[in-house]
Amino acid sequence: MTNKKASHSRLGRAWFGGSTRTLVLLSITAGVLLGNGLAALILLAHEPTHAGATYFFSILAGIPFFTLIAWTLLVDTNTLWGAKDPQEDSIERAWGKEAGYQAFLAMITVCIAATLVFTFTEIVIATTTVLWAVILLGGGVYGIHYYRLKQGES
Repeated sequence: MTNKKASHSRLGRAWFGGSTRTLVLLSITAGVLLGNGLAALILLAHEPTHAGATYFFSILAGIPFFTLIAWTLLVDTNTLWGAKDPQEDSIERAWGKEAGYQAFLAMITVCIAATLVFTFTEIVIATTTVLWAVILLGGGVYGIHYYRLKQGES
């Protein structure tokens, strides 16, 4: 018989088994490798005049981001402290679903409107600028809707 409380930890455990230490080491390793890979790709693609600074700041931004992504993909959410047993029933999950739905609708609406505007006008904007705007819009709308839903429940 296993103790349910003993299997929970602050950072959780990997979904494929192992301890919290295994999860942390794998997440950090993946973050370092992917962060360095991103920095190397940026250097190869742009050949900047300040290569050292570019590499340093690319790593500085990339490692925490990729470590978090790796942890998110590897963690078994049932092993986190405070995890509800049927996580599908938690109110936070419902808020997240609704906020994601609203963000998706906003992004689709903006993409359709932008497509119509760019089709019938002579406006020229770099593709990367448009993609960043859509990504930021989606993240902002998600955050705002999640916060509003959370405030409405409390």
